Amino acid sequence: MDEEALGSPLLGPTGYESSSRRSLWDWLNGPPVPSDDPPRVTNTLLVPLELFPSQLKMRFPYRIRALFLCAYIVVWFMMNYAIMYPHLIRGPHLDDERIVTLSCTGDGYFWRGKNQACGLLGRDCVPERGEEVIIKCPALCDRGWSYAARPVGTEMVKYRQYVIGGGESSEEAPLTNPYRGDSYPCSSAVHGGVLSPFSGGCVKIKFTGVGLSFESKKGPYGTNWSVGFPSFFPSSFVFEPLNESISGCHDPRFIILILNILLGAPVMYLAGGLVGYWTSLVAGFWTILLVLDPPFIVNSDEDTAQLISNGFAKFLPLCFVLHVLWTAGCKRTLTDGSPLAKLLLWYPLFWVGSANVITFDRIQIDRMRIDDIKQMPGSVLAIIVVIPLIIACVALQAFQIWKAGKLIKYAKAYVTIIVGLAVLSTLPNLGLRIHHYMIGMLLVPGTGTRGITAYPLQGLLLGLLLSGVARWDFASVVETEVSLLRGEAGTSLAPPPGFQFNGTHVLWDVPEHPPSNLPGYSLIVNDVELWVGEATSFNVERFLKHADMVFFRVALSALHGDDRGDYTRAATIINGTWIPPEDGVS
Repeated sequence: MDEEALGSPLLGPTGYESSSRRSLWDWLNGPPVPSDDPPRVTNTLLVPLELFPSQLKMRFPYRIRALFLCAYIVVWFMMNYAIMYPHLIRGPHLDDERIVTLSCTGDGYFWRGKNQACGLLGRDCVPERGEEVIIKCPALCDRGWSYAARPVGTEMVKYRQYVIGGGESSEEAPLTNPYRGDSYPCSSAVHGGVLSPFSGGCVKIKFTGVGLSFESKKGPYGTNWSVGFPSFFPSSFVFEPLNESISGCHDPRFIILILNILLGAPVMYLAGGLVGYWTSLVAGFWTILLVLDPPFIVNSDEDTAQLISNGFAKFLPLCFVLHVLWTAGCKRTLTDGSPLAKLLLWYPLFWVGSANVITFDRIQIDRMRIDDIKQMPGSVLAIIVVIPLIIACVALQAFQIWKAGKLIKYAKAYVTIIVGLAVLSTLPNLGLRIHHYMIGMLLVPGTGTRGITAYPLQGLLLGLLLSGVARWDFASVVETEVSLLRGEAGTSLAPPPGFQFNGTHVLWDVPEHPPSNLPGYSLIVNDVELWVGEATSFNVERFLKHADMVFFRVALSALHGDDRGDYTRAATIINGTWIPPEDGVS
């Protein structure tokens, strides 16, 4: 046998190996005759429905159809305006009563935040005992969660409602047991059974002064158990009956959502691909931004104007992105595509993605970060279910791309994107953050085929793109560690060492290298800042006389201003017995 038959390192692979490589390359390039045809309707009952839009176009000239479409969109707009007017423009009102519109988390309106946010003894946030306020709450406040760990005694509350104590009362008034003063008001109203998470509404809060204990209670609407706190707190509130009838209280988001889904369907079915594409996307974007998942709560005419301004600041660059996506993939799918496939596959999945706040946000997955997955209950199971579904969808669409003879072209593009993301992930002091609008933006071109799988996947991804941009704008793909923590402890100076109790005083040691910008110390008692000073001990006897259990935390502090280091976890004194804090910061 000669050298050519055997092959050699100098002469290259044998003919068999070369043929195998060519065969693999040819296979990756797709079938000998590529095909990328739209779905064909063969059912005799559905064929007339499939042909009806084209028959309508032949029967009526373009000018008549354009005029009818314009009139239809004007009527559609006016119906939205009539429903949203009491919510966005007029607002709830009642003579001689103060009505405050809040988000599900309360926006820090009554209680500004954790630790030192409300000043010494919470004086900057404690309303007068007996003060009553009517508040308007949005829908979906059964998920008024804290997404950054907040200390409540020894517990770090994260990925659950920030609602402490309360629960439904057995009496006619008040309607609930007392909630701790820093609980999210609207989430507390849902937990107390006073408010529906589906329609929101107005409720009356009455502040009841110092609360001595807050027992954990189970709430309706899947809110489960509130957080328990077995000690005193400087502020508490209950919900009182609201006898007055107030217009403009109910949240119209579900009415608007259903209305726009129904009114957009005929346009998607009857109009051409380009008209249906832009009509659906424009309607979807403004539905999300104004009512379904607004970036902030409207509390005045100025807020309404600011919300609309915020929308246009996002909408104009979004239109450019959507134009590119139309050219890169959607045009091939929707132009001369199947009208029924657009209506029954593309359109419903588009709204599923657009309504992310009530669809995918309800899945127990926050961010694909190891720390978040560990901390969020049920996230591992959710990932086990979701990942195989994603892989199956990718595989099905990849097969359609292969049939169209474009697999290598797309593979090169996505490998380049993956390499680019990998490079970004190595940047110092920054973390990679793939927002869901990026998932839509990057993957929509991969749905640029005409097969049946392209319709639902493309609609879903476009909906996710709109949802992300309308709510969060074009957020960065790399973020600092501070922004990724979302206000959690972990980036400031470590607390002083040696935190202990000698029977009358809590005391701590001076750090080995005390920072010049934080020369003092801050002491937290029951989650409220009590004292700031230069001493390394504090007498706590007076607090132990009023409660069997008291919680203490300490941090480095500026003597003037709000600069603080990270606090210790909570140490506990139970009937004079000291239980040291767990490792970690708060």
